[in-house]
Amino acid sequence: MRRYVVGCRASIAIAFGLLFALVHAGAFAASVTHYADMWRSPAGSGVGIPVVRQAQMPIAAIGGYSARSAVESPVGQGVSPAFNREDMGPQRKRGAVLQAGDQYAPVERAVHLLSAVILLVLSMVGIAYTPGAGITGTPHDWPCRTCHTPDVPGPGSLQWNVVRAPTPYRWNNFSTTAGTPYPMFAGNVYKGSSIVCLSCHDGVVTGCTVISQRGDLSRNHPVAMPYPVNGVPSTYNFIRNGAVREKEWVANPMAVSGIRLYRDDGSGNMSVGVAVGHSGVECSSCHDVHNGPSVKDQKLLRGQLSAGAGYICAQCHVK
Repeated sequence: MRRYVVGCRASIAIAFGLLFALVHAGAFAASVTHYADMWRSPAGSGVGIPVVRQAQMPIAAIGGYSARSAVESPVGQGVSPAFNREDMGPQRKRGAVLQAGDQYAPVERAVHLLSAVILLVLSMVGIAYTPGAGITGTPHDWPCRTCHTPDVPGPGSLQWNVVRAPTPYRWNNFSTTAGTPYPMFAGNVYKGSSIVCLSCHDGVVTGCTVISQRGDLSRNHPVAMPYPVNGVPSTYNFIRNGAVREKEWVANPMAVSGIRLYRDDGSGNMSVGVAVGHSGVECSSCHDVHNGPSVKDQKLLRGQLSAGAGYICAQCHVK
Protein backbone atom coordinates (compact mmCIF):
# COMPACT_ATOMS: atom_id res chain seq x y z
CA MET A 1 0.00 0.00 0.00
CA ARG A 2 2.82 2.41 0.83
CA ARG A 3 4.25 1.84 -2.61
CA TYR A 4 1.01 2.81 -4.32
CA VAL A 5 0.57 5.91 -2.18
CA VAL A 6 4.09 7.14 -2.89
CA GLY A 7 3.83 6.25 -6.57
CA CYS A 8 0.58 8.18 -7.01
CA ARG A 9 1.41 11.33 -5.04
CA ALA A 10 2.29 13.40 -8.10
CA SER A 11 -0.80 12.21 -9.99
CA ILE A 12 -3.03 13.09 -7.05
CA ALA A 13 -1.49 16.58 -6.81
CA ILE A 14 -2.12 17.22 -10.50
CA ALA A 15 -5.67 15.85 -10.33
CA PHE A 16 -6.45 18.01 -7.30
CA GLY A 17 -5.04 21.09 -8.99
CA LEU A 18 -7.01 20.47 -12.17
CA LEU A 19 -10.25 19.83 -10.28
CA PHE A 20 -9.77 22.96 -8.19
CA ALA A 21 -9.06 25.03 -11.30
CA LEU A 22 -12.03 23.66 -13.22
CA VAL A 23 -14.49 24.21 -10.39
CA HIS A 24 -13.46 27.80 -9.80
CA ALA A 25 -13.05 28.55 -13.49
CA GLY A 26 -16.66 27.46 -13.96
CA ALA A 27 -17.81 29.55 -11.02
CA PHE A 28 -15.93 32.57 -12.32
CA ALA A 29 -17.38 32.17 -15.81
CA ALA A 30 -20.87 31.89 -14.35
CA SER A 31 -20.26 35.06 -12.33
CA VAL A 32 -19.13 36.99 -15.40
CA THR A 33 -22.17 35.77 -17.36
CA HIS A 34 -24.49 36.75 -14.51
CA TYR A 35 -23.23 40.33 -14.36
CA ALA A 36 -23.15 40.62 -18.15
CA ASP A 37 -26.83 39.63 -18.19
CA MET A 38 -27.59 42.37 -15.69
CA TRP A 39 -26.11 44.93 -18.08
CA ARG A 40 -27.33 43.71 -21.43
CA SER A 41 -28.85 46.40 -23.64
CA PRO A 42 -32.43 46.34 -24.98
CA ALA A 43 -32.50 45.74 -28.73
CA GLY A 44 -31.62 48.94 -30.60
CA SER A 45 -31.17 51.12 -27.55
CA GLY A 46 -27.39 50.89 -27.29
CA VAL A 47 -27.75 51.63 -23.58
CA GLY A 48 -26.92 49.11 -20.89
CA ILE A 49 -29.49 48.92 -18.10
CA PRO A 50 -29.65 46.46 -15.24
CA VAL A 51 -32.17 43.69 -15.82
CA VAL A 52 -32.89 42.86 -12.22
CA ARG A 53 -34.46 39.69 -10.92
CA GLN A 54 -37.70 40.18 -9.02
CA ALA A 55 -36.31 38.81 -5.78
CA GLN A 56 -33.37 41.22 -5.86
CA MET A 57 -35.23 44.51 -6.63
CA PRO A 58 -35.78 46.71 -3.60
CA ILE A 59 -39.34 47.82 -4.46
CA ALA A 60 -39.46 50.98 -2.37
CA ALA A 61 -36.12 52.27 -3.69
CA ILE A 62 -37.25 53.36 -7.15
CA GLY A 63 -39.96 55.93 -7.76
CA GLY A 64 -43.04 54.73 -9.61
CA TYR A 65 -42.25 51.06 -9.06
CA SER A 66 -44.72 48.94 -7.10
CA ALA A 67 -45.29 45.35 -6.12
CA ARG A 68 -48.12 45.22 -8.67
CA SER A 69 -45.83 46.33 -11.51
CA ALA A 70 -43.42 43.55 -10.61
CA VAL A 71 -46.24 41.01 -10.87
CA GLU A 72 -47.31 42.43 -14.22
CA SER A 73 -43.77 42.55 -15.63
CA PRO A 74 -42.76 40.26 -18.53
CA VAL A 75 -41.94 36.73 -17.43
CA GLY A 76 -38.32 36.34 -16.33
CA GLN A 77 -37.47 40.09 -16.33
CA GLY A 78 -38.95 41.33 -13.06
CA VAL A 79 -39.25 44.87 -14.53
CA SER A 80 -42.53 46.55 -15.57
CA PRO A 81 -42.89 47.48 -19.26
CA ALA A 82 -43.82 50.97 -18.07
CA PHE A 83 -40.68 51.24 -15.99
CA ASN A 84 -38.66 54.32 -17.01
CA ARG A 85 -34.91 54.08 -16.48
CA GLU A 86 -34.84 57.85 -16.01
CA ASP A 87 -36.62 57.21 -12.68
CA MET A 88 -33.56 55.37 -11.45
CA GLY A 89 -31.17 57.07 -9.12
CA PRO A 90 -27.54 57.65 -10.23
CA GLN A 91 -26.31 54.66 -8.28
CA ARG A 92 -28.89 52.35 -9.81
CA LYS A 93 -27.99 53.50 -13.34
CA ARG A 94 -24.56 52.00 -12.65
CA GLY A 95 -26.18 48.62 -12.04
CA ALA A 96 -25.62 48.53 -8.29
CA VAL A 97 -28.82 46.59 -7.63
CA LEU A 98 -26.95 43.74 -5.95
CA GLN A 99 -27.38 41.74 -2.84
CA ALA A 100 -25.08 42.58 0.04
CA GLY A 101 -21.50 41.53 -0.72
CA ASP A 102 -22.22 40.52 -4.34
CA GLN A 103 -20.07 43.35 -5.69
CA TYR A 104 -17.03 41.47 -4.43
CA ALA A 105 -17.97 38.12 -6.01
CA PRO A 106 -16.05 38.56 -9.30
CA VAL A 107 -12.87 39.58 -7.46
CA GLU A 108 -13.22 36.70 -5.02
CA ARG A 109 -13.67 34.16 -7.79
CA ALA A 110 -10.78 35.64 -9.75
CA VAL A 111 -8.57 35.17 -6.68
CA HIS A 112 -9.77 31.57 -6.35
CA LEU A 113 -9.00 30.90 -10.01
CA LEU A 114 -5.52 32.41 -9.68
CA SER A 115 -4.90 30.30 -6.59
CA ALA A 116 -5.95 27.18 -8.49
CA VAL A 117 -3.56 27.95 -11.34
CA ILE A 118 -0.70 28.54 -8.89
CA LEU A 119 -1.50 25.27 -7.11
CA LEU A 120 -1.53 23.40 -10.42
CA VAL A 121 1.83 24.86 -11.49
CA LEU A 122 3.40 24.06 -8.13
CA SER A 123 2.09 20.49 -8.25
CA MET A 124 3.62 20.00 -11.69
CA VAL A 125 6.92 21.54 -10.63
CA GLY A 126 6.92 19.14 -7.70
CA ILE A 127 7.13 16.21 -10.14
CA ALA A 128 10.36 17.50 -11.67
CA TYR A 129 13.69 16.37 -10.30
CA THR A 130 17.33 17.11 -11.03
CA PRO A 131 18.59 14.72 -13.73
CA GLY A 132 21.55 12.64 -12.60
CA ALA A 133 21.20 13.61 -8.93
CA GLY A 134 20.13 10.25 -7.54
CA ILE A 135 16.86 8.50 -6.87
CA THR A 136 15.50 10.91 -4.24
CA GLY A 137 12.46 12.77 -5.52
CA THR A 138 12.13 10.69 -8.70
CA PRO A 139 9.16 8.47 -9.62
CA HIS A 140 11.16 5.52 -8.24
CA ASP A 141 11.81 7.09 -4.85
CA TRP A 142 10.48 4.15 -2.83
CA PRO A 143 11.96 1.93 -0.13
CA CYS A 144 14.49 -0.42 -1.79
CA ARG A 145 12.50 -3.47 -0.68
CA THR A 146 9.66 -2.38 -2.94
CA CYS A 147 11.65 -3.66 -5.91
CA HIS A 148 14.45 -5.77 -4.41
CA THR A 149 14.51 -8.44 -1.74
CA PRO A 150 17.89 -8.45 0.03
CA ASP A 151 17.24 -11.48 2.25
CA VAL A 152 15.56 -14.07 0.07
CA PRO A 153 16.79 -14.49 -3.52
CA GLY A 154 14.07 -13.41 -5.90
CA PRO A 155 13.33 -14.94 -9.29
CA GLY A 156 16.18 -14.22 -11.69
CA SER A 157 18.68 -11.41 -11.38
CA LEU A 158 18.62 -8.14 -9.38
CA GLN A 159 17.06 -9.86 -6.35
CA TRP A 160 13.75 -8.84 -7.89
CA ASN A 161 10.81 -8.65 -5.50
CA VAL A 162 7.96 -8.76 -8.03
CA VAL A 163 6.52 -11.97 -9.41
CA ARG A 164 6.78 -12.05 -13.19
CA ALA A 165 3.54 -12.97 -14.88
CA PRO A 166 3.58 -15.22 -17.97
CA THR A 167 2.32 -12.35 -20.12
CA PRO A 168 3.17 -12.74 -23.83
CA TYR A 169 4.69 -9.44 -25.00
CA ARG A 170 4.65 -8.49 -28.67
CA TRP A 171 4.54 -5.75 -31.32
CA ASN A 172 1.86 -5.60 -33.99
CA ASN A 173 4.34 -5.23 -36.84
CA PHE A 174 6.20 -8.30 -38.03
CA SER A 175 9.49 -6.54 -38.76
CA THR A 176 11.20 -3.18 -39.14
CA THR A 177 11.62 -1.52 -42.53
CA ALA A 178 15.16 -2.95 -42.61
CA GLY A 179 13.86 -6.46 -42.05
CA THR A 180 14.70 -7.02 -38.38
CA PRO A 181 11.90 -9.11 -36.84
CA TYR A 182 10.11 -7.66 -33.82
CA PRO A 183 10.53 -9.89 -30.77
CA MET A 184 7.93 -11.93 -28.92
CA PHE A 185 8.72 -13.06 -25.39
CA ALA A 186 6.98 -14.27 -22.23
CA GLY A 187 7.24 -12.37 -18.97
CA ASN A 188 8.24 -15.42 -16.94
CA VAL A 189 10.78 -16.75 -19.45
CA TYR A 190 12.71 -13.86 -21.00
CA LYS A 191 15.99 -13.07 -19.21
CA GLY A 192 16.62 -9.52 -20.42
CA SER A 193 16.35 -6.62 -17.98
CA SER A 194 13.26 -5.12 -19.69
CA ILE A 195 11.13 -7.80 -18.12
CA VAL A 196 11.66 -6.35 -14.64
CA CYS A 197 10.43 -2.99 -15.92
CA LEU A 198 7.35 -4.63 -17.44
CA SER A 199 6.57 -6.44 -14.19
CA CYS A 200 5.38 -3.02 -12.90
CA HIS A 201 4.66 -1.00 -16.05
CA ASP A 202 2.34 -3.55 -17.64
CA GLY A 203 -0.92 -1.78 -16.73
CA VAL A 204 -1.67 -4.07 -13.78
CA VAL A 205 0.24 -2.41 -10.92
CA THR A 206 -1.60 0.72 -9.74
CA GLY A 207 0.25 4.03 -9.93
CA CYS A 208 2.79 3.09 -12.62
CA THR A 209 3.04 4.52 -16.11
CA VAL A 210 1.48 2.05 -18.53
CA ILE A 211 3.67 1.02 -21.47
CA SER A 212 1.94 -2.27 -22.24
CA GLN A 213 -1.71 -2.88 -23.04
CA ARG A 214 -2.34 -6.59 -22.38
CA GLY A 215 1.12 -7.38 -23.67
CA ASP A 216 0.90 -5.08 -26.70
CA LEU A 217 4.04 -2.92 -26.87
CA SER A 218 3.34 -1.47 -30.30
CA ARG A 219 3.29 2.14 -29.06
CA ASN A 220 6.76 1.85 -27.58
CA HIS A 221 10.32 1.74 -28.86
CA PRO A 222 11.29 -1.91 -29.38
CA VAL A 223 13.34 -3.66 -26.71
CA ALA A 224 14.91 -7.12 -26.62
CA MET A 225 16.18 -6.16 -30.08
CA PRO A 226 19.65 -6.59 -31.63
CA TYR A 227 21.92 -3.56 -32.12
CA PRO A 228 24.52 -3.49 -34.94
CA VAL A 229 27.66 -2.44 -33.05
CA ASN A 230 30.31 -1.13 -35.48
CA GLY A 231 27.85 -1.74 -38.29
CA VAL A 232 27.99 -5.51 -37.81
CA PRO A 233 24.59 -7.30 -37.67
CA SER A 234 23.89 -8.77 -34.23
CA THR A 235 21.99 -11.77 -33.01
CA TYR A 236 20.24 -11.00 -29.73
CA ASN A 237 17.30 -12.73 -28.05
CA PHE A 238 17.48 -15.22 -30.96
CA ILE A 239 16.75 -12.37 -33.41
CA ARG A 240 19.20 -11.19 -36.05
CA ASN A 241 19.46 -7.72 -37.53
CA GLY A 242 18.10 -7.30 -41.02
CA ALA A 243 19.82 -5.14 -43.61
CA VAL A 244 22.16 -2.79 -41.75
CA ARG A 245 22.86 0.64 -43.19
CA GLU A 246 26.03 1.43 -41.30
CA LYS A 247 25.73 5.19 -41.73
CA GLU A 248 22.36 5.17 -39.92
CA TRP A 249 23.75 3.84 -36.63
CA VAL A 250 26.18 5.17 -34.04
CA ALA A 251 28.99 2.61 -34.02
CA ASN A 252 29.13 2.12 -30.24
CA PRO A 253 26.74 4.39 -28.27
CA MET A 254 27.81 2.84 -24.98
CA ALA A 255 31.33 4.15 -25.50
CA VAL A 256 30.41 7.68 -26.60
CA SER A 257 27.15 8.68 -24.90
CA GLY A 258 26.39 6.46 -21.92
CA ILE A 259 23.64 4.48 -23.65
CA ARG A 260 23.66 1.03 -22.06
CA LEU A 261 23.93 -1.97 -24.38
CA TYR A 262 23.59 -5.63 -23.45
CA ARG A 263 25.30 -8.74 -24.73
CA ASP A 264 23.74 -12.15 -25.30
CA ASP A 265 25.86 -15.24 -24.53
CA GLY A 266 24.00 -17.17 -27.23
CA SER A 267 21.77 -19.06 -24.81
CA GLY A 268 19.41 -16.17 -23.99
CA ASN A 269 21.36 -14.93 -20.96
CA MET A 270 21.89 -11.16 -21.11
CA SER A 271 24.35 -8.97 -19.24
CA VAL A 272 25.54 -5.37 -19.47
CA GLY A 273 28.26 -4.86 -22.06
CA VAL A 274 29.14 -4.79 -25.73
CA ALA A 275 29.86 -7.83 -27.86
CA VAL A 276 30.19 -7.29 -31.58
CA GLY A 277 27.64 -9.51 -33.28
CA HIS A 278 25.74 -10.21 -30.04
CA SER A 279 24.54 -6.83 -28.66
CA GLY A 280 21.04 -5.55 -28.05
CA VAL A 281 18.89 -2.89 -26.41
CA GLU A 282 16.58 -3.02 -23.40
CA CYS A 283 14.48 -0.44 -21.51
CA SER A 284 17.48 0.54 -19.41
CA SER A 285 19.50 1.26 -22.54
CA CYS A 286 17.81 4.68 -22.59
CA HIS A 287 16.46 4.95 -19.01
CA ASP A 288 18.35 4.83 -15.72
CA VAL A 289 15.79 3.89 -13.08
CA HIS A 290 18.03 5.18 -10.26
CA ASN A 291 18.64 8.60 -11.90
CA GLY A 292 22.40 8.06 -12.03
CA PRO A 293 25.03 10.37 -13.58
CA SER A 294 24.13 9.33 -17.13
CA VAL A 295 20.61 10.83 -16.85
CA LYS A 296 20.28 14.10 -18.78
CA ASP A 297 16.54 14.87 -18.68
CA GLN A 298 13.16 13.97 -17.23
CA LYS A 299 11.70 10.48 -17.73
CA LEU A 300 15.05 9.25 -16.39
CA LEU A 301 16.50 9.51 -19.90
CA ARG A 302 20.17 9.14 -20.74
CA GLY A 303 19.73 11.96 -23.28
CA GLN A 304 17.74 15.11 -23.91
CA LEU A 305 14.05 15.18 -24.79
CA SER A 306 14.48 18.19 -27.08
CA ALA A 307 16.27 18.03 -30.42
CA GLY A 308 19.82 19.29 -30.52
CA ALA A 309 23.04 18.31 -28.81
CA GLY A 310 22.40 15.28 -26.62
CA TYR A 311 19.01 14.43 -28.18
CA ILE A 312 18.12 10.97 -26.92
CA CYS A 313 17.26 9.48 -30.32
CA ALA A 314 20.51 10.75 -31.83
CA GLN A 315 22.52 8.75 -29.30
CA CYS A 316 21.92 5.66 -31.45
CA HIS A 317 20.30 6.81 -34.70
CA VAL A 318 22.14 8.90 -37.27
CA LYS A 319 19.60 10.90 -39.29
